[in-house]
Amino acid sequence: DIDNDLKTYMCLNRKAHDHRKLMYDQLMQEKLLDDGHVSFHARQKNITHLIPNEYEPKSFGRSVDSLVDKETWNSHFLHIVTETVWCGKMQNDVFISEKTLKPIVGHKPFVILAGPNHYRLLHDLGFDTFDDIFGNGYDTDNLNKTINWIIDLIKFLNKENKVALYK
Repeated sequence: DIDNDLKTYMCLNRKAHDHRKLMYDQLMQEKLLDDGHVSFHARQKNITHLIPNEYEPKSFGRSVDSLVDKETWNSHFLHIVTETVWCGKMQNDVFISEKTLKPIVGHKPFVILAGPNHYRLLHDLGFDTFDDIFGNGYDTDNLNKTINWIIDLIKFLNKENKVALYK
């Protein structure tokens, strides 16, 4: 149920963790906020269904099966997951929250700002992380390199026919 007027991405951030601040600031600096549905703590843009003082879309709850309203969900191509924690290569602990599972349940291509071990675990569990389309810019312990990879991906997708790519 997608149409031709897709936003390039959705990136929702409720709590102001440092890696999320860096991602948001880079989106703003590169003038890419209008290309997506973005929320960030007290600074939100293009998301109109907000719970007062919580900066979270009404139906975007913390359970894995809650998505934004169907119209908003179907109006973007790429889901940018900014996980709860950033873990570099040297950290073996991986924390996968409902944020990672939402695009899987919602049938959206996704990238994750979480660190390479996050992706390794998803691969071990049999999940496709679209490396053939998006590359593997996540495979670094450098947060700024990962953010730049996501920014470059957004710029690439801005030029593509996202409906055709989705199908």
